[in-house]
Amino acid sequence: METRKTDALGRIVIPKDLRIKYDIMSEGSDIDIIPTEEGILLKKHCDTCAICGSSNDLVNYAGKYYCRTCIKNLNTEAKMKWGDTEAYKDYQKKAENMSEADKQLLSGELMNIFGEFGEIKSSDPTSDSAQELVLTLQKYITDNYYKCTDDILRGLGQMYVNDMRFKKSIDDTCGEGTAEFVSKAIAAKK
Repeated sequence: METRKTDALGRIVIPKDLRIKYDIMSEGSDIDIIPTEEGILLKKHCDTCAICGSSNDLVNYAGKYYCRTCIKNLNTEAKMKWGDTEAYKDYQKKAENMSEADKQLLSGELMNIFGEFGEIKSSDPTSDSAQELVLTLQKYITDNYYKCTDDILRGLGQMYVNDMRFKKSIDDTCGEGTAEFVSKAIAAKK
């Protein structure tokens, strides 16, 4: 163990032998700062899947990374849960004409809508602005994925908080509490 002093701005110099060992020699190397019970952990940054943490075979969707295994598993899960529904069949028709770039663009635009929810999450979910966003979300899903009926939308609202993969993705990107706010706003839809 080596002890270092911080400067007035809280910076430290990582010893050269450790920078060499962990391949963080170049200026501007990204370092993850992770708070733990024991203190602060510094790690060389490595992009990882937002679901499983793997760093292999990643695809960037709206600024978040997902491994192809998790994408395949989510697709399989969706087919098992909803494969017999009209909404799923509608999505399949739309998806067969989409490139990967198209899918990434749609995911980014969808996450932007969640970002707008995040900006107003301290307001009342029944407010006009929250309810306008609920309608925007429903229309966006209908226009780009499948016909998003009120029943489907309510189910999505529950999924956004009950499925930790969705909750984590929304909250990590748009701020803690956003998924809960979206869910409440959807539940309050008139």
